[in-house]
Amino acid sequence: MSASPLKLADLMQPHPMLRLPESDAEWSRLIASIGGKDALRGWLEKRYLRIQQAKSDPLRNGFESAEVPQADGSVAEYLPAWAETRRQMAAGYTDLLLLGGNRASKTQHAAKLAIERSLAKDNATVWGWIMDENSSIDRMQKVVAEFLPPELRSIKKQGHVKISYSLATGFSERIMVLPNRSRFRFFTYKQWQQDPICAEGDETDFIWCDELVPARLLETLRFRNVTRGGQLITTFTPLEGYTEAVAQYLEGARIVSTRRARFVPRDEIWVRGCPPGHMPFVLESAAVGRRVVVYFTEDNPFNPLANVVKLLAGQTRGTVMLRAYGWPTKLSETKFPKFSDTNVVRESDIPKEGTNYMILDPAGSRNWFMLWVRVDPLGRVFVYREWPDVASCGAWTEPGEKADGKRGPAQTIENGKGVIEYKRLILTAEGWFWDETAGEWKQRPGVAERILQRLADPRGGSAQVPGIDEGTSVLDLLNDEQVDRRGRVVGPRMDVVPAIAHFVEDGVQLLNDWLAWDENKPLSEMNRPNLFISEKCQNLIYAMRTWTNVDGDKGASKDPIDCIRYIAKWGATYVEERRMTGGRKWGGY
Repeated sequence: MSASPLKLADLMQPHPMLRLPESDAEWSRLIASIGGKDALRGWLEKRYLRIQQAKSDPLRNGFESAEVPQADGSVAEYLPAWAETRRQMAAGYTDLLLLGGNRASKTQHAAKLAIERSLAKDNATVWGWIMDENSSIDRMQKVVAEFLPPELRSIKKQGHVKISYSLATGFSERIMVLPNRSRFRFFTYKQWQQDPICAEGDETDFIWCDELVPARLLETLRFRNVTRGGQLITTFTPLEGYTEAVAQYLEGARIVSTRRARFVPRDEIWVRGCPPGHMPFVLESAAVGRRVVVYFTEDNPFNPLANVVKLLAGQTRGTVMLRAYGWPTKLSETKFPKFSDTNVVRESDIPKEGTNYMILDPAGSRNWFMLWVRVDPLGRVFVYREWPDVASCGAWTEPGEKADGKRGPAQTIENGKGVIEYKRLILTAEGWFWDETAGEWKQRPGVAERILQRLADPRGGSAQVPGIDEGTSVLDLLNDEQVDRRGRVVGPRMDVVPAIAHFVEDGVQLLNDWLAWDENKPLSEMNRPNLFISEKCQNLIYAMRTWTNVDGDKGASKDPIDCIRYIAKWGATYVEERRMTGGRKWGGY
């Protein structure tokens, strides 16, 4: 007995990505393109079948990113973030934050990626993490079950296979074992808080964390992925604030690409670094290997857009940015809002000619922070070296609960250096070497740098040195010679002077003056910033992107900022060699 013919109402059901014509002219064009009216019902039945296939098997037949013709002749791009996420994963970025607004399809895509990874590899281990048991059952497990292939949903238990799911209780014992022996386990953040060992031990292929993942757990989970080259996906809408975990992706991030945003006026810039009317789409995190893909709520065709427009009408800019794009407003609170990729240059772009300055910030309980700056004949200021640097010591500052982050490993790694060790570090960086035979420091021909002036933080430099004669400061030791037991000068005089003391806000204003230029006009000699930083100076770049001064003198990013603002206050300028007077020799210590 043949199946009952489909009713016209079934064939004419609306679908956002398989749109029906809306006018007589459109219907006429469709009929002509498919071979006449006799072919119309067959075309409608194929469309209906395609819709039913997507509903019954969204894993293999669901709709992903596509360009869809509109009734007005334009083309709408649906779910572009889905395609972009796959591109980032294919490019080797295995630690992704899917940031986005309400109902922007982040959850659905993460679930699909997780199931795909479970089925693509035998004996894979996949984890799903979410806040508590109820949210795990009602949100995460529900959407994961929807993406299971139809033939697996009815197996329940057979041999090693275990796929026992109900809408009320989720997967039995929080686990699903597939025919290829892949295991999909579900955990909660509350479970980890009660028993941290549950996140240890196993080697994983894919981990999905949804919403408010604790930062310490996120750091632990990254190590679970190391052995198998696994992938980590975090989905997040910052409705309850800007968390430390999300800061690990966004603090100091660089905008890679932007997209036109429906709810941003075409003539307004809402996020620094975006063209008017745009929002960030892809960002590169300060941490290597991490990226952010932003899911726009308006791009999800299964959202009733008219309702979204109605809900956002009259809302503040911050609310629209949060609800439609998942963009936390905290990112606009830094002291240097105009600092951008324009200010970051390749090492090869640092001018060879210029006047060099060096600034250091002595500290007793942590490493000294140091910068080397070159001012070229055009008056442009280039920071060409920092210490500690990320390559050798790691990050100076990392995202944390406080506004200006927390101390990174570079603040304490190999801490406890003496003045002689710091002098050795400085001289070696500047192209000098210790000649053991001659018992003295010598220049490497054509390499040793000429430093016009060395500066030190006035407070740190004047601090008294414990255990040394009364009245001896760090500055005194820097400007004195240190000799070894054989009488050789192992610590030459450095000619360091205290920087000019000033209010923090004064230095901030000077730096913002250096950063100022008209971003709406082409970059040129007449329209450009005056401060540029080598891409190798990642700790200073991070501080410039994120420092708020909310934490004051205790701020974890303060030392790099102190160094650069002291240079600005000093008024570092280009000085021709022939103008050097007063007996100072180029190339000296």
